[in-house]
Amino acid sequence: MGSYFLIFAIIILFNSFIGAYSKNENYIVAILRKDKIQEKIDEFINDKMNDIYDIIDENKNTYDKDEKLNELNTIPFEKRSDRIKQGKKAMKLASSKLLNSSKLTSYSKLATSELISSLESKTSTIEYIPFESNLVSHICPVSNYYAISVYLSEEAANIVLKKLKLLDTKKQNQEEKKEKEKENKTKNNNKTKNNNKTKNNNNNSSKKPYYDIDAIKKETKWSGVNVQQISYTPNYLSLISQGPFAGKNKTIDTNFYYPSSAGKGIDIYVVDQGLITNHEDFDTKERSITCDVIISDHDVHYTTDEEKTNCTGTGDYPDHGIMVSSSAAGTLYGVAKKANIHMVAIDYNNVNAIRSFDYILQSDAIPHKTVINLSFGNNEYSKVEDDKLTDLINKGYIIIVAAGNDFKNCCAPKTSKKFNSFAGYRKAITVGAILSELRTNGYQSSSYTNYGDCVDIFAPGKVRYPKIEKGKTNLSITGSGTSSAAPLVAGVVATIMSEHPDIEFDNELMRKYLIDMSIKGAIHGLKDNTPNRFVNNGKRTLYYPNIIDRQCGTKNKVTCSDGCCTKDGECIPFENNPGDKCFIENGCQSEFGYCTSKEKSIKDCEKELKENKKCFVNISLDDEKENIVNQCSIFKSKQCQNFYESIYSNLSVCSIAKNYKKFEFIENFDITQYDTFNNNCSKIIEDDVDECDDEINSYNDCFIESLNDIDFDDEDGYTRKYAIRRCNAVKSDKCKNIYENPKEALLENPSCNIVNKVNPFDAYTKFGEETFKNTLSYLEDFNKKCEKILKNPVQQCNKELENYKECYTALSENISDDELLKECSIFKSNKCKTFYEEMEYAVPTCDYAQKFESIELLEKVKEAEEIYNRVCIDEINDDLKEKIISDCKKQMNESKCTFKSALKMNKDELSKSCEDFISDNCTDKEATDIPSCALAVNYSDEIEETIYEFSDLRFDNQSICNRVANIEETIEECKDELKDSEICHLNGEPKNEKDLEYRCYTFLSEECQMFYESTLSTTCEVARKYENLKIFDTLGEKYKYYEKVCNDDEEIMSSLSITTTTSTTTSPSTSTTITTTSSPILTPSQTKNEVETEIETQNNTSSSTSIIPTSTPSQTPNENEKQKTSKTKETKVTKTSETTKKVNTTKKTKKTKTIITRVVTKKTTSKKSTTTKTKKVTPTSTKKTTTTINKTKTTKKITTTTNKPKTTKKTTTTTNKLKTTKKITTTTTKKAKTTKKTTTTNKAKITKSTKSSNIKKSSTTKKSSTSKKSTKKN
Repeated sequence: MGSYFLIFAIIILFNSFIGAYSKNENYIVAILRKDKIQEKIDEFINDKMNDIYDIIDENKNTYDKDEKLNELNTIPFEKRSDRIKQGKKAMKLASSKLLNSSKLTSYSKLATSELISSLESKTSTIEYIPFESNLVSHICPVSNYYAISVYLSEEAANIVLKKLKLLDTKKQNQEEKKEKEKENKTKNNNKTKNNNKTKNNNNNSSKKPYYDIDAIKKETKWSGVNVQQISYTPNYLSLISQGPFAGKNKTIDTNFYYPSSAGKGIDIYVVDQGLITNHEDFDTKERSITCDVIISDHDVHYTTDEEKTNCTGTGDYPDHGIMVSSSAAGTLYGVAKKANIHMVAIDYNNVNAIRSFDYILQSDAIPHKTVINLSFGNNEYSKVEDDKLTDLINKGYIIIVAAGNDFKNCCAPKTSKKFNSFAGYRKAITVGAILSELRTNGYQSSSYTNYGDCVDIFAPGKVRYPKIEKGKTNLSITGSGTSSAAPLVAGVVATIMSEHPDIEFDNELMRKYLIDMSIKGAIHGLKDNTPNRFVNNGKRTLYYPNIIDRQCGTKNKVTCSDGCCTKDGECIPFENNPGDKCFIENGCQSEFGYCTSKEKSIKDCEKELKENKKCFVNISLDDEKENIVNQCSIFKSKQCQNFYESIYSNLSVCSIAKNYKKFEFIENFDITQYDTFNNNCSKIIEDDVDECDDEINSYNDCFIESLNDIDFDDEDGYTRKYAIRRCNAVKSDKCKNIYENPKEALLENPSCNIVNKVNPFDAYTKFGEETFKNTLSYLEDFNKKCEKILKNPVQQCNKELENYKECYTALSENISDDELLKECSIFKSNKCKTFYEEMEYAVPTCDYAQKFESIELLEKVKEAEEIYNRVCIDEINDDLKEKIISDCKKQMNESKCTFKSALKMNKDELSKSCEDFISDNCTDKEATDIPSCALAVNYSDEIEETIYEFSDLRFDNQSICNRVANIEETIEECKDELKDSEICHLNGEPKNEKDLEYRCYTFLSEECQMFYESTLSTTCEVARKYENLKIFDTLGEKYKYYEKVCNDDEEIMSSLSITTTTSTTTSPSTSTTITTTSSPILTPSQTKNEVETEIETQNNTSSSTSIIPTSTPSQTPNENEKQKTSKTKETKVTKTSETTKKVNTTKKTKKTKTIITRVVTKKTTSKKSTTTKTKKVTPTSTKKTTTTINKTKTTKKITTTTNKPKTTKKTTTTTNKLKTTKKITTTTTKKAKTTKKTTTTNKAKITKSTKSSNIKKSSTTKKSSTSKKSTKKN
C-alpha cells in the first residue's frame, strides 16, 4: 500500500464579522491534504469531523441556547455515544463512529454505503453510522485543502484550535446589506413572439432591407447573420451590435444583429435563485434548458424531472434567476439564443455558493465550452471563494460576474473593509452597467453601477424578461442592475465561443477578446480610472431604417452627403469610421462626397483646430471662480459643444489625421475629460443655482393661473388679506418688470447672471410658458378686480390698523408695576406679535396705501414697537422679571387645560379632566396664551423648558382624551395588543403538575418576563378603566403566585434547568444597549415533544453567510427575526441669537435575567436599527433593545400661532410567538415649535419611534431558514 500523509489546519477564510451576530457561529474549517488516495482522504476527514463532534458534545453548555444542538440527542448520535437512557451519564465507546454523509458523494467517488463497507472491512472494532448533520457538514474540496462547515461556540472554537493543534479559527462573516437597486417592473401583456421576429441571412422579404448582410459578414467574420427585429423597450440588444454615435437627424436602428451560431453547443451555467422555463423565451428546439441542482441549507439536491423546469433555491418565485437566464440566452430577450442554460439554484448562502462552484467542477461541464454567470456578491473577502474561483478558471471555465449596485469603487484589495466580491478577486470578468438607451452621443453609465479599475467591461443594465403566470407564456416585465448586465456579456461570450469552435478559450483569452472587440471611450459618467469599454459582439456599423440605398458615385450619380463615396460606390457615413477609404489615392470619388488624402486630412484637421482654438479650455476647481465661470461659458457654447462631440465621437476629419500626426489637444481630450470639465462647471455654480431658484420663486405672487383662484368677494379676513396681498404683488414694480422682460429682470440677480453664463436659460421656460401666457391674458381683468378691493386704500388701511389699536397705544409714564405688566402682556400677546411680525398679513392694504400717501398711524406703530421693546424687555427691573416668571409658572400649574397623573385617575376623574380639556376655554390653549408666560420667555431659558413641558403635557393629555372620546375603539385596540402577548397571560388555573411546569416555563421565559416588566401601553391603561380586561401584570395576584411557585419549587426549577445570564454593553455616544438571551414560549396545552418539534421547524438565523443578488429584487423580511427596538427622541427648539447645544449621553447598563435553557431556543439575529438621525448602531446578539436619545440642535423659539400642536409618535411592535409574527403599528402626530422671536405655540418637535428591524434579503427571497452573509444581487 502506498504511503500518504495528511495535515489538519484551520485556514482563515473570512476576516471580520459585520452586522448582527450571535455567540454561536458557523466556522469554515479547511483540512490541508496531500494524497492521491481518495479513500484515505475520506477516512481522515471523517475522523477529524468525529473529533469535532466530541468537542461540541463535551462543551455544549458553552453554547447559547440553540435548537441546532437538538442534533446531539438524535438516535445516531446517541448510538455513537452509547448514551444510557433516562438521562444517565453517557459513556463514550470507541466502537462507533459517525460517517457524515451529507452529500459526501458529491466529493467522493465512493457512495456512502460503499465507503462504509470499505472502511468497516479494515477493522472489526468500529461501526460507521451514516448521519447528515447541521453542526458539522461537508462543503467541498478546494485546491490543496478540504472545506467543512462547523457550528461552534467561542469556547468550543478555541478548544478545537488548541486541542487539534490548528493554525487559527475564524467565524464566517454575516452581513445583511440593503439592496441599493431601484426596481422598475412593468407588465407587458403583448405576445412578444409576434412583435420580435428573428431573420437569418436568407431574407425573402420583397422589401429591400436597409442593412447589408454581406457587409456585416465581412465586417464580423461570422459564419452567418441573424437579425432580430425588436419592438419592445428597453431595446438593450441593439446597443451591443452597433456603434455608439448615430448620425444626427437619422432614425436609429432598433435591430439586433448576431451570429447564426448564437451560442450553439455552449453551456451557460447560471448560479442563482432558480428558474421556471414555461415561457416562449425559453424555447428548446435547438438547445437544452434545465435546472440541474438545488443547493440550500446543507443539502445538495439533484432535481427531479418536474424540478428540471421549475426550481428555486429560496422557496420563492425565482424572479432574479429568470431575469439572469433570459438575459444570457433567452430566445426573445437574450443574446445567445441557442446556448444551453444550466440553472444551479442556491439560497444565497455563501457556503452554498461555494458548493455550487464545486458542483460545476464535478459536473459534466466541458472546459473551454462553458460560461458561468454570477450575478450576486458580498462585501467580505473569502479565501475559499478566492481559491474556488481559481479552481474553476484553471479548469478552463469562463466566469462572468456583476460589479454590484452600490455606486462605489468595487476594486479594493482583500485586506480592505471596502472589499467587494466577486470583482475584488480580480479573476473573473467583471461587468458594470450603463443606461439601456439608444442615444446619438455615446452611452451613459447607470446611477447605481459600481466602478473601478477592475471592472473589465460595461453592458446595458435594464432588460426585459419573462413574467411567469399560470396559463400564460408571453408576459414580460423589466428589471435593472449589474445582475442583468453580466449575463448579457455571458451571452456575447457564448456567441464568440460558438463562432470559434476551434479556439480553446480560457478566462484570460476571453477577457482579451472582449476588450479588443469593445467600443472604447464612449461611456459618459465613469470615474476612478475605470476602463471605458462597452461590450460589442463584433458588428459596429450603423444602419438607418430611413436610408435604404447607400450606393453612390458614377454608377447612379448619387452624392454621399454625410460621408465618403468609396471606390466601390459605397457611401460610408463618418460615424462608421471610413478611415483611408476616404483617401483620393484609394479611389474615393470626390465629386460624389468628401474625399481627402493623408496630407490634406492633416491640413483640414489643423484648420478645424485653429477655428475652435477658443474651446481649448482647462477647467479646474482650483482656479478663481470668475475664471472658472468664464471658461465654463466658453465650454458650454454651442460651437464648442459641437466641436467636442465631433472629436470624442471620431466624426471630425481629425479622426483620420491623428493616425498620421499627433495633435496635443486631441491626444489629451476624450469623453472622460469632457465629463470632468462638465462636472466642474456644474459644481462651481451649485450655490448660484439654488439662489437663482429662490429668486425665481420670489415671483410666484406675480403669476395668475386662473381668475377663479381668488374669491375677491369673500369677506372672510384671511381670504381678503390673501387677495390684497396678491393685488399688491401684481401691481408692484417687481412684477411689472418680469412681465415686460423676464430674462433681463432675472439677470439683475447676480446668481442668475452667473448661472446664465454657464448654462444659458430661457426665462419663459423657468417660469413656465403656459403660466406666463395665462398671466398676461388675465392681467387686465385681474387688475379690475383689484381696483374694487383696493378702493380707498388709505381709509381701508386705517380701518385695519384700528383692529390692532391696543398693540401700539403709547405706554403711559410713571405707571405701576401691575399696569406695566398688563401693558407689556398685551404687547407680547399672540395677537400683537402677529401684528408686528407679519404685518403684510395683518394689515395688507397698508402696504398698497403707502404708495399714495404717508399713513400717520403706521409711523406710530414703528415708534410704539421701539418703546415696548425697550420698556418691556430691555429696561424692566429684575424683581418684576422674577414676578412675571413666577406668575407664569403658577398659572401653568393651576391651568385647567392640562392634567397630570392621568393614568392613576379612575374612570370618572379621567372623564371629567378630558371634558375640561376639550372645552372652548382650553381648545388650542398654549402656554404663550398666558400673558405672563408670553413675557417670561424673554427673561429666562429655564422658563422655556417649563413651557416645553407644558406643551408636552398637553400633547399627552390630547392623546389620552382622544382615546377616551373613542373608548370602544380604544378597548378593541387594547384587546388586539393583548393577543400578541396572549401566551403570557396565565389567568387560568394549572390543570396538573405537568401543566404547572409548562406554565412556569412560559412565565419565566425571556419574552414573557420582558412583557411583564414593560409598561402597559397608554391604550390599555385607558381601556382597563372602562372595561374589566383580564391583564396579567406584576400587580396581580396571579403574577405573585407564579413568581413564588416557579422560583421556589426546587422540583420544578430542577426540571426546567434554569440558568442566569448577565450581559453588559456600553453603547457609543448616545445609546443605551441592553442585551439579553431569549427563550421560546410554551403554551399550557402543548406537550414537550410538540414544542420541540415546532421550534425545530422555525427559522434559525445562525451565522452562515447570505448572498444578496445584484439586481432589482423584491425584499421580504424574515418573519422570525430577532426583534430590535430603537427609540429615538429628538428635540428641536430654536433660540434666537444663541448657539445651539448638542447633548450626548452615554449609558452603561447591566442586566441579569433568569432564563430557561431546557428546550432548544429560537435563535434570531438583530440588525441595524434606524434612529431619527439615521445613526448606525452596532448590533449584538439575540435579543437587543437599543435606546438612543439625541438632543440635537435645540433651536428654541417660542412662536405664537393658532395652529394645533402637531407631533409625530410612531410605535411599531413585533412580537414573535413561536411561529407567528404580528405587527402592531400606532401612529399619532405632534409638532411643537417654540420660538422666541416669532409666533406661537412654543412648539418643540418630538419624534419617538420604536421599530423592530427586519433583515433585508435577496431579491424575491422569502425563505428565512438562516441569517446569511448577504451576497448582494447586482
